Amino acid sequence: MTVLVMFGHVGHLVRHRAYRARAAFREGDRGALSIEMALLVIALLFAAGLVVVAIKTLVQQQAGQIQAPNTGTGGGGSGK
Repeated sequence: MTVLVMFGHVGHLVRHRAYRARAAFREGDRGALSIEMALLVIALLFAAGLVVVAIKTLVQQQAGQIQAPNTGTGGGGSGK
């Protein structure tokens, strides 16, 4: 499963949970609201974790492609 597909699933989950939290708030169901908010926070933390993993993976891939510059003879003396 690609990262973008996972973000799509998490986005759907967050929207669904937010909708249910708003509905619970309108109905005055405070207990359900607390549970929905807790699940929403967990989903957002999961999404943030996915972002961190995606960025870390990208950085590691790009770091492997960096080549050290050629600095010449490797000396550093006075040039004599």
